[in-house]
Amino acid sequence: MFRLWLDPEVSTVLRYYLAGVHRLEAYQWLLGRAVRDEAAERLGAAGTLDDEERAKQAIVTFSRLAAHPFAIVLAFDQMEGLQIDPADQYGLWVFASGIADHLFIERRNLAVISCVQTSFLRVLRDSVRAAPLSSVSPG
Repeated sequence: MFRLWLDPEVSTVLRYYLAGVHRLEAYQWLLGRAVRDEAAERLGAAGTLDDEERAKQAIVTFSRLAAHPFAIVLAFDQMEGLQIDPADQYGLWVFASGIADHLFIERRNLAVISCVQTSFLRVLRDSVRAAPLSSVSPG
């Protein structure tokens, strides 16, 4: 028997949201925003999705729930902020490697979109090319 592993807290909060119970708090929690301790307790969730590993597990859970033909789209803005200075490519490489290692390998129904300034596109391409991504295409 095939068993689909889903993050239990994310699944519980998502059930509340879909059922329309504690919907506002569930929505806030699923967005990664802090909710009052009482609301988190009602939702059966401890803390928030601020922690990197918890956020990753939430994204993996959503992508597992979104079966073919649906896709998960992650949109990122201000990628330039991942650089310490204009010559720094490490932050961009780590970002792209993390996406590849943890998300693309996990699911094939994931798209990552980012808007960047045209002057930054070459830096992004050079940084990401070194990361293990299958394709990067300008829009």
